[in-house]
Amino acid sequence: MEVNETNAPYKFDLSSFARAKDKMIATNDIAYRSTRRTWREVLEGIHREFTPEEAIRIIDSGSLMEQQRLSRNYFYKDGYYKHIIIHYATLLKYMGLLIPNPSAGKNLSTSHISKRYFSAMDLVEAMHLPIWLANCAQRALVDGCYYGVRVDTDKNSFAVLDLPAQYCCTRFKDTAGNDLIEFDLSYFDTIITDEAKDAALEAFPKIIAKAYKKWKKSNLTSNWFVVPSDIGICFPMFDGRPLFLSAIPAIMAYD
Repeated sequence: MEVNETNAPYKFDLSSFARAKDKMIATNDIAYRSTRRTWREVLEGIHREFTPEEAIRIIDSGSLMEQQRLSRNYFYKDGYYKHIIIHYATLLKYMGLLIPNPSAGKNLSTSHISKRYFSAMDLVEAMHLPIWLANCAQRALVDGCYYGVRVDTDKNSFAVLDLPAQYCCTRFKDTAGNDLIEFDLSYFDTIITDEAKDAALEAFPKIIAKAYKKWKKSNLTSNWFVVPSDIGICFPMFDGRPLFLSAIPAIMAYD
């Protein structure tokens, strides 16, 4: 697969923002529903008014969680900061490129090779790369990194569950150079009802649900689980921090 810049001149206008925002509504937000943390953030964090002094302190020396909270706050206020994020999240044209490579002496028109090729084409189409990768870019720009896990039900499907960034980190790479996601299993303890928790555990890959249950039963000291690289999807932004935080003081002054 390949990511290309669009060849057409890019026109920055509010109507394109509105269209992009509609397309970027997540379809797998079960990971963010019915949690104490979410409601606390709604009441105390989102749309909170920061002073310029607070914003500068957080930008210069705040923790990653503080910086993410500041970034989300101004993103959800639907002002200039959100416009900047969506502009850069949708600046590229995300496309899948499938290159057939039959063995020597074989031909693409051979029935079994042709069948495999068109099956692969169907899978690429089913991934909806322009929408999914724009969503990844948006989350990476807001939180500093995109975290997700594959939850495919069979080999012919491709489904990804977005992980809450405040319960994830990445510090290591595997031998192939892929960023490894460390997921805080205590996330499931923030879910209010048993029914909602069961639904969340059902939505997550079985290996993560199993790790959570094992952690709760064994009294292990570490609540961090390293997500296998074959199902983890991680797109960090440089140092893993929100990229456009430094613009917020100027935006505050302008607003």
